[in-house]
Amino acid sequence: MKKTLILSALLASPFAQAELSDSHKSSLTAAYGTGDSYVFETIKNSITSATSISDVEAFITTLAKPIEATTETVASIEPAAGPEKVYPTSLMDGWFGSVEGGFSLSSGNTEKRNLNAKLSGNREGEKWFQKGSMEARTTHEDDTRTEEEYRFKGEVGRKLSDIDYVFASANYVIDPFSSYDWRVDEVVGYGRYFIKEENMTLEGKAAIGGRHSQPNQTGAEREDELVVKPALAFQWNINEALTFGQDLSSTIGNELVVTESLTSLTNKMTDKLSLRANLRAEHTNKVPAGTKKLDTVTSLNVVYDF
Repeated sequence: MKKTLILSALLASPFAQAELSDSHKSSLTAAYGTGDSYVFETIKNSITSATSISDVEAFITTLAKPIEATTETVASIEPAAGPEKVYPTSLMDGWFGSVEGGFSLSSGNTEKRNLNAKLSGNREGEKWFQKGSMEARTTHEDDTRTEEEYRFKGEVGRKLSDIDYVFASANYVIDPFSSYDWRVDEVVGYGRYFIKEENMTLEGKAAIGGRHSQPNQTGAEREDELVVKPALAFQWNINEALTFGQDLSSTIGNELVVTESLTSLTNKMTDKLSLRANLRAEHTNKVPAGTKKLDTVTSLNVVYDF
């Protein structure tokens, strides 16, 4: 490659333009490309006899010296290495996350107030990572509480490579207006990134553990069962301002199957502030009479990143 670049520069030089015809230059280039010294010598000798240049090889050598020196200098320059990622050394360092919230108020024949808020945090070390979140949602109609839900999630993981890891997580849901007063599950499992690009990620998880649930029926006993929990998480940074997210998980037990979906679209307004639309859907396969199996919540929140 280096020799080819030198020859190309030589043939384009003013000296070669004046002394060599197009056919001579084409012959030299073709001979040079074969890598066969005999072919090159034959072509060189024919050019020597057909031009005023007494020694084509000396002519090329004379012109090649400054060009070769330049190409060697360029070749010796290595691309600058990117900044090395610095990991936090203390468990209290390196946390980042967001706070989001939304509020709606309607009045008339019925006064209705809805409030939702969420706090989430993440930390990534060289080998370990931690995630956590807290959510709250309440709805009042004419001073009567009609909906109330609290969610707490935590996860700690150990990296096995850049794309796979093992983890342990716990989820606690308090929802007295659903078929269960509360549910908690603790699982351990394996996770892997199927896509891990700068603007797109697709992450899959498979876990096993236990779940404890308290039905909201009077006199009902707590339910304990073994569960498996597959999950998928997709994120796509459509452009610098717009991000689409889709999380899907299912906690599968012998008696109860709870499937959750969270779809989000985030529009970044400044470095710290964003506007986010969320659609959460939760399906429970077993509910008391008069209770719907599918719950959906749509929200539009302001998000502050820290």
